[in-house]
Amino acid sequence: MAHYAFLNKDNTVTQVITGVEEINIVPGNDETINQEIQVLEESKKNAIGEDLESIQNDIRERLDLINELPEQEIDNTVYWEEYYGKGGKCKRTSYNTIGGVHQNGGTPFRKNYAGVGMTYDPVRDAFYSPQLFESWTLNEDTCLWEAPAEKPEGQYWWKEDTAEWVDYEYYSQPLTVSPPDDSWSWSTEKGKWVFTPVLNGDPINWDEENQTLI
Repeated sequence: MAHYAFLNKDNTVTQVITGVEEINIVPGNDETINQEIQVLEESKKNAIGEDLESIQNDIRERLDLINELPEQEIDNTVYWEEYYGKGGKCKRTSYNTIGGVHQNGGTPFRKNYAGVGMTYDPVRDAFYSPQLFESWTLNEDTCLWEAPAEKPEGQYWWKEDTAEWVDYEYYSQPLTVSPPDDSWSWSTEKGKWVFTPVLNGDPINWDEENQTLI
């Protein structure tokens, strides 16, 4: 089944649904043979006897040729994108496509399978995730974000402030959570949000453990 991603005005994915098959299998067709049949049908109007029988035989032969043609695959992507979008934005996405490669050996589609929060780039005709770190760059071939240094084998975490991979769990920035409110700030040392009260626009020194001003 095909999957479709709904986009907001900024081309950010807000929802992904499973839709209908993107490919329809239809009987084979040949426009040239169809035109010949039309001409023969017209000629039947003034034919009688053996001439009429001959024309009918010619029509049957051409119909047999059409029936012998291989079935055709029709891509309904544009139709269903418009149908599901209903005036909004909707783009088909490929469940098995990652980094511009189809995992089952099929044809890759729009670089990556879409997920909520990802971006659709109409210029690249591709889906990609939000940028994880400021130093990372988007690979144009895969539309995956890449660190400026190659990741070693094993379990490593990216340390943005020193631009290196480290072998201990280190959070350079919050990726999945939001602060309780604007008075909290992210601590790269502790890997979590900490309360940082502000007075007259300036941060105040705060002892989080004892919950007191310093």
